[in-house]
Amino acid sequence: MFLNTAGHRVVGASSVAQGLRAVEGGDIRPDAVIADYHLSATENGLDFIDTVWHRLGLRIPAVLISGRLDGAVTARAAEMGVIVAAKPIMPDRLSALVEQMTAARPAGAGAAAVVALDIAAPHKTPTI
Repeated sequence: MFLNTAGHRVVGASSVAQGLRAVEGGDIRPDAVIADYHLSATENGLDFIDTVWHRLGLRIPAVLISGRLDGAVTARAAEMGVIVAAKPIMPDRLSALVEQMTAARPAGAGAAAVVALDIAAPHKTPTI
C-alpha cells in the first residue's frame, strides 16, 4: 500500500503461481521484484526471483525480505545479486530500496512497476 502511495505501480501476489501469471500474462513488466523468502513449505523467494529472471530473459533488480535468514540464504542472495532486508521492514526503507533499484530507468518512464510476492503475510512454518 505504501509503495502505491509513493507513486509506484504494485502488483501483489500471494503465491509463486500468481506472481508468475502476472508477469507472463503481460499484466506487468516489472522494474523490480520484492519477495518474502518463506513462501510455503516448498517455495521460496529466491527461487521465485530466479524463475522471473529466466522467464523474462533479464535480471530485474530484486529484494528478498525475511524474518529468519541463515548464512546459506544470504550467501545465495549475494551470489545472485539480490538485496536482502530483514523483517520487519519499515515503509521508508522499502521505498528507498525500490527508488535505488529503479533509479537507472529512463527519464519520463513513469512510475516503477513492482511485483511484490507475499511480503505482508505472516511467517509460515511448515507443519511436520
